[in-house]
Amino acid sequence: MLFLLSISCLTPTTTHPYDVDNDGDGYTEFEGDCNDLNPDVIDDCNGQLDTILLEDVLRRLSEIEEHNQQLQATNLLLEQDIQRLESELTDLQDDYNEITSENLTHIQNQIDGQNTNINTLAQKIAEQNDEMENVETTLSTYVEEQIQDLLLEQQTSFDILTQDIADQWSEF
Repeated sequence: MLFLLSISCLTPTTTHPYDVDNDGDGYTEFEGDCNDLNPDVIDDCNGQLDTILLEDVLRRLSEIEEHNQQLQATNLLLEQDIQRLESELTDLQDDYNEITSENLTHIQNQIDGQNTNINTLAQKIAEQNDEMENVETTLSTYVEEQIQDLLLEQQTSFDILTQDIADQWSEF
């Protein structure tokens, strides 16, 4: 499961309160105005400004460090999610390849089976054609023999009849 995390940066989107000239004297607290509500007071604040600035810097550093730790934890989670998703993608690709290979093998087996059926049928047709040719040859030979026998029988009958007629004429 991929967690989408909302990450906000600690970069201020507004101006820091010490960087604003509140009394309009042209100086901010960062620039040494110890009393930024009074335009007549501009001094080094007897070291107070350094302490205030140091405390603010330390507080901001602490916030940045905490935010950095949050970013590192988020980065670690994102890296783990990326590794998990890459592993899942590899598994899915392997499954796809296996399924595709199985389907191709199945389809190839079906094609091979059909080719075998076609070849068997073609062989049977060739055998039947050979048998038909043999039957035609045998039938043709038989018919020719029968015709020859009939012609011979007719010729013999004709010869006998002709002889009978000749014998009868000769008796007259």
